[in-house]
Order: sequence, then C-alpha cells, then structure tokens
Amino acid sequence: MIKLLDSRYEIPSRPFSRTIIPDIMERVKTNVQTVLNEEGHVAITTDIWTSMNIDSFMTLTALFVHTNLRELKTVVLCTKKLVSNYTFINLSEVINQELVDWKILNKVFAIVTDGGANIKLTVRILDIPHIPCTAHRLNLIVQQSL
Repeated sequence: MIKLLDSRYEIPSRPFSRTIIPDIMERVKTNVQTVLNEEGHVAITTDIWTSMNIDSFMTLTALFVHTNLRELKTVVLCTKKLVSNYTFINLSEVINQELVDWKILNKVFAIVTDGGANIKLTVRILDIPHIPCTAHRLNLIVQQSL
C-alpha cells in the first residue's frame, strides 16, 4: 500500500525502531532536561484523552519562558497509558513521579487542566495552584449553547 503512495519510501527496519529511535529519544530527553535545569519556574498542563481503541492516556507538558531566548517554550514530558480504573490518587502519583523524574517538582508554580472532577482532586492532592483551561471552558459554553 505504501509503495502505491510513494515507490521511493522504504519502511524502517526493526533495528531502526529498536535502536535509532530510542537513541534519538534519549538525546532529546537529555536536551530537554538541560533546558529545564536552567529554568526557575515552570507551568504544567495535563489532559486525559481516549484513543479510538478506547484506551485512556494522560499527557503532561511543561511551559516556561526560556531564560536565554526570552520566548515561551513548551515540551511534552510524557504520555502515559492509564489503567482502566485510574483514580485521582493514581493520577496524582503519576504526575508527582514525572515532576520528580524531570527534577522540576519545586519549580512548578501552576497546573492548567480541564474542569473534570477527577483532575481537580488530583491537583488538590498535589498542592499546586490550579488554573482552569480557558479553551476547555469556552468549548463547554459553545457546546451547551448549540
């Protein structure tokens, strides 16, 4: 099928998938960690979403004003598959562990989320100031008005 779209395309080999991609990921992670180490304050966003296969995932991002470049930067810290019975306690443990792993737990000044009860309880447990997502709220208003 791919050959029909572009006969020049070669499907990556298993060694590519098993060695090169993890190597690239490790280099990117090291670069991101270096930048995060230089920053004094970081905001976090998180969202939980469901795939077409009905699998639930949580993505965690960090936002900060880059010290040297003086511009807003966003990096994805992780996307984790959630078990079917995830609770606010489980979510708080996952988020806390990621913040510890990335060495930014003491740099986080706020977390932006949707207004779901589960994630609001999660943020309360983490004891991080919560900022409701304006885009999510606006979307809810539009959906309710239709």
